Amino acid sequence: MGNQRLLGVLLASFSLLQASQVEALALGRLQVMSAQQEPMLVELSLTETEGVIAAAVEPRLASRGEYQVAGIDYQDWFDAIQLQVIERNNQLLVQITSPDAVSEEALGLLVEVDYMGGRLLGQYRPEFAEEATKNIAKTETAAVEMNVVEQATIEAVPIVAG
Repeated sequence: MGNQRLLGVLLASFSLLQASQVEALALGRLQVMSAQQEPMLVELSLTETEGVIAAAVEPRLASRGEYQVAGIDYQDWFDAIQLQVIERNNQLLVQITSPDAVSEEALGLLVEVDYMGGRLLGQYRPEFAEEATKNIAKTETAAVEMNVVEQATIEAVPIVAG
């Protein structure tokens, strides 16, 4: 009986220790670095990244089904879009690129980021200027709420970029 009590105390202590070391991760602002008729180059900042392991962050576009639920057109060329995590000046970014030129003025992007069992989903609308200029796209939270699935190892707080 004493061993079971000790085991219970140890498990409770471990749970408290894990809860105190919860890492947070949030989606930030989107910066457009390309223009129309150029291959897409967009960067999404990740915030609340203290203690976050970049190699464990897995970004991707949401599935066709999630696009359909959100009421956003999923274009066939989206299959060629690549997302990768990069680090620049101690800042984690999701770099979003396409091999082909973007002909649209604006796109609807649903970006999904998985990290240690947690999931963030954000809707963005990057706008591409006719000439290469850096623009900040606004997060559209009215149409699709930023969905966050919380697990024991992640505390995700949605950030509304304005």
